[in-house]
Amino acid sequence: MVALTAMALTAAMFALSGVATQRGEATAAGAEKAGPLVYFAHGQAMDESGAPIRLDPTRIQTEQAHLAGRAFAAMPTEARPGADALQQALHEAAESEADRIISEAALIYWMLDRAKGAEANMLRRLNGGLLFSYPGSARGIGDDPDFWKNLGERPRGLLDKAGFNWPWIVSYTPPPATQYMKDCLAAGVPVPPDWGAAEWLSHGQQETRFLTVETPDTEVFVYRSQQPEGLCMALPRSTGTTISTLQIICQGKRSSRACFWDNRINGVKQYIEKGQRRPIQDFTGGDNITFGGENCTDCHAGFNAFVVHPGTAVDLTQLGIDMQPTVWYQPIISPASPQNPGPETALANIPLGTASETLYVPLWGWFPWWRTYSVQERSCVACHALPDVSKTPAYCGSVLGNAVERTMPPAPDTVHAGWELISSGTDLAFEKHVNALRKACGRPPAQRQISAATWFQ
Repeated sequence: MVALTAMALTAAMFALSGVATQRGEATAAGAEKAGPLVYFAHGQAMDESGAPIRLDPTRIQTEQAHLAGRAFAAMPTEARPGADALQQALHEAAESEADRIISEAALIYWMLDRAKGAEANMLRRLNGGLLFSYPGSARGIGDDPDFWKNLGERPRGLLDKAGFNWPWIVSYTPPPATQYMKDCLAAGVPVPPDWGAAEWLSHGQQETRFLTVETPDTEVFVYRSQQPEGLCMALPRSTGTTISTLQIICQGKRSSRACFWDNRINGVKQYIEKGQRRPIQDFTGGDNITFGGENCTDCHAGFNAFVVHPGTAVDLTQLGIDMQPTVWYQPIISPASPQNPGPETALANIPLGTASETLYVPLWGWFPWWRTYSVQERSCVACHALPDVSKTPAYCGSVLGNAVERTMPPAPDTVHAGWELISSGTDLAFEKHVNALRKACGRPPAQRQISAATWFQ
């Protein structure tokens, strides 16, 4: 039961009038208060809840300190004294901000070269993402494949003496067709045409943005393949006439396999001017995308490789295009990346019936006013085949939480289910399933709040 005084109810109604614009919005203030780094999505650093993180040099160094501690713990015991000595020497040799950030990233790579397992693979991705985000400007240090030259002579000498292998100093010449392209075609997945080719058709601007702080323009492009049958989707993110981030996903209809491409080479962004043609061989394939922080299948999980927000530009069903694979999709991607675990079973045995709630408010001293609501409970898996969210924390934060809060259920429903806050009344229909998913994601139950709209229904 929820009880409020008449004055409190009035205050609550005023506060709730802005809920629609506040819930789930990624603001600059939120980016400053975000929790520790957990993953990168399309170049954006995110915390566990899916909130974006603004990576200025100070925040990068804070996150590097956390990664260094985890990398040290992942090392064999006998290798740790050498790491301690190297870190102390690098700290003493650093003479600038660039020295501190680049040498700390190199130290973390050095420690991870001596560690093994899934934790080490994940830390490599995060370390690369932090390094290539420095110095946090539109075109950071990661845009220059020779940026390691910014590191001072003393720390470079120490790292060379320690036998450090600079992972990003790799020459790259695009072959006629990469092995990854051949593997995708052999598995029944379309290979996208060159970027900028006439086969790419624009489906307009994607207005629903869950990931970025600055919210660059995002346009949706589609390529439909007949042989093999399938679909490719590209989301170039641009500022002005320059595309800074461009990822491509292709999914085979009959094979139910999916492949991924990214416009980074060895972690370095390849800026593309709008209208410029770029061979698909210039893009990094899913077998090597994790270098530089990205990990496609952290978020692109579930029955379908595409993350679709109903009624937006990525929802191609509006054009009569079937976006679904034949069976649960399997990614063709690095073994270090999640392999689309699932489907989710946490909701299978939850009985659904009628949810009710009584809202009570004492008015004018002793005179009571109460309303009782009853709604038919509803299922999240009636329409969705979700991944095993206990194994996909990034999916919990970036996809599931944002969708439940902002787009689910879709029209003709007018009230979304709620992720952090569940409003009294109609939102209660999904409360059991939302809380079961939150538990599987390692989160506490959602809080209830009084909805002014519900009160006066």
